[in-house]
Amino acid sequence: MKKIISLSLAIIIVLSGMVTIAKTDSNYSKSCLLDDIPPEIEIITPRIGYLYFHLMEKQFKIFFNPPLFTLILGKIDIEINATDDSGIEWVQVYINDEFKTTLPQAPYIWSWDERNELFPYTIKVVASDLSGNQNETEITVWKIQFLD
Repeated sequence: MKKIISLSLAIIIVLSGMVTIAKTDSNYSKSCLLDDIPPEIEIITPRIGYLYFHLMEKQFKIFFNPPLFTLILGKIDIEINATDDSGIEWVQVYINDEFKTTLPQAPYIWSWDERNELFPYTIKVVASDLSGNQNETEITVWKIQFLD
């Protein structure tokens, strides 16, 4: 992707994603890469095909074979992995498209500890890198929790 930036008293040359800025009134020159690649994002926990539950303040998981769905009993720590060469600005968590939280720094973990009925829920996570590029991923899980 080529981008053209206009600055007063400067010439900008775009070649293969490299921007060179050279002021016309001096020997000043600066080069930098344009970042138009979105961050990589992955939901580590929960994963498809597991039963998750808490017992004595510890989170446990049991694998289903075949891995058809995910079932969560009670609270769960949603763990996200987000990476980008320019760095991660933030990661946001949504449940059924309802904003829940912004995680500004790693580790990207949010504890989903809300009362809800047995129902399918979509967990969506969005990551933004330092250049403003965004990427998202989601997973659908079944969850039930009687107590807050």
